[in-house]
Amino acid sequence: MGIDLKLVYCIQAFFDRETVLEVPVEDDTELKEELDNIRNMVEAARTKLSKKARAVGLMKRKLDQIPDRAELAQYQRRFVELSNEDAYLEVEKSSDSKERFLRQLENIDVSVKQTLDRVENKRNKEQIIKSNLNNQLATCMSAHRQYLAAVKELETEVQKNLQLQEQIDQLQLN
Repeated sequence: MGIDLKLVYCIQAFFDRETVLEVPVEDDTELKEELDNIRNMVEAARTKLSKKARAVGLMKRKLDQIPDRAELAQYQRRFVELSNEDAYLEVEKSSDSKERFLRQLENIDVSVKQTLDRVENKRNKEQIIKSNLNNQLATCMSAHRQYLAAVKELETEVQKNLQLQEQIDQLQLN
């Protein structure tokens, strides 16, 4: 990093001198040496940059070779499949292992049926609860409608009462 800042300062100084010195200088050797130094520094910086670019490219290639999560999951599934195939082939070889395998399958079948029965019972209970709640909702909605009708009827009766009260008040005044 230090050499890069030196390079920038040298280049700025070179261009500043070039713009300030409009009159040709007799002693160009000093300027030529400085120009050669700057060129050497630029060349060194380019070399350094190319090395860094190669290192970055190498790192990118290495990173591309690392499998991502999806690839790892796919590899894992394939390994499990191959392992299951090997285990199945070994089980298939002996009759005792076949019988154990069949018993395991029967046990799995029984447990699946038990789970299915429990789930169906739970679903039936929830259906009953749902229908009861729907009935309660219907009853409440009916009561609400009756309430609204009664309120409306009360309002009309209040209006009639007010009109009759006004008529009575007018008759008493006359």
